[in-house]
Amino acid sequence: LKALRTVVKSRGNSASGTLLDPMSRHRFDVTSKLIQRTSVALESRLLNSFSEIYVTGGTYDFSSPDAASRPGRLNWIQLRNLAMALSNFDGGRGLHKRYVQMVVSSRFPELHHGKSGNDDSDSDEDDD
Repeated sequence: LKALRTVVKSRGNSASGTLLDPMSRHRFDVTSKLIQRTSVALESRLLNSFSEIYVTGGTYDFSSPDAASRPGRLNWIQLRNLAMALSNFDGGRGLHKRYVQMVVSSRFPELHHGKSGNDDSDSDEDDD
């Protein structure tokens, strides 16, 4: 998926994009949109899985890989695997944002709930 996204992004920078006939260009555009939607959906599912495991809570137990699956323990192995998978999506930027949101809302609820609706100082939608 990462390689396909790279091809889609590089299409505009290559001479081959101008050599395609209209039908091929249309197929490429349709495929490009499918790749982007699939990528967004997959990242969203991975982020939700990470959040579910993290919110479940527990203590970190690094004594053995089996310890992570014991009751009352945070499954750091699954978190690590999800984080590694999410690093393929914009270098893990979405994971970083989600993690910071979860930590801030759980550790400093007054910051999360005291936020006014018209404050867009943390908006970075124009960065993409």
